[in-house]
Amino acid sequence: MPLVIQDAESRFSFFDLIFSGGWANVLIIVVLFGLLIYALYITIERFLIYRAVLKQEDGFVKEIRKKLTHPKEAIAICDQSDHLLASVFKAGLARLEQRKNKEQITLTFESRTAYVVAQLERHLNTLATISGAAPMLGFLGTVIGMVLAFKEMATSAGQADISQLAGGIYTALTTTVAGLVVGIISYIAYNQLVNLLQRITQRFESLINTVLEEL
Repeated sequence: MPLVIQDAESRFSFFDLIFSGGWANVLIIVVLFGLLIYALYITIERFLIYRAVLKQEDGFVKEIRKKLTHPKEAIAICDQSDHLLASVFKAGLARLEQRKNKEQITLTFESRTAYVVAQLERHLNTLATISGAAPMLGFLGTVIGMVLAFKEMATSAGQADISQLAGGIYTALTTTVAGLVVGIISYIAYNQLVNLLQRITQRFESLINTVLEEL
């Protein structure tokens, strides 16, 4: 019977760990949870956009290539298309219509492509920041918990209950665990999104070069 009571008392849920660590522990866990939700939102939102871009057909570019000798008609195709590169080709074709040289047209394509890629990169820096800041925030919570535990030891003139101190210390470590979890998830998501963006950028460069080679 004593063994059963001991097992019951040793059961400690994750929420018990959080709320027994004091206001600092709870506050940091709440912040980390908010960062996790925001990181997941960025990941899902960017992933859906990148997947949609990669699924866009190349028929639009083929139509543009057929109309290079008639820039106005090619610009009209751009106006009617929802392809992400439509604005890029429209700017370049406007230069072609103005009879600018190939170097100027190429610069226009490059600058407009850089703008489109920059729009696709939105929020990735935030995701990278979360992946680095979350573990440090969790470690901060642990340090605060350790400071409070040793303060209790100091104020009790060495009479503090060791079991209580140990409980306070492993409770404080929950913030480090939470911070690492958020950091790892954000780091993996960031790298996967960067890889997708690199594929998109390479595809853009390939499509634009096929058009520039025919000017």
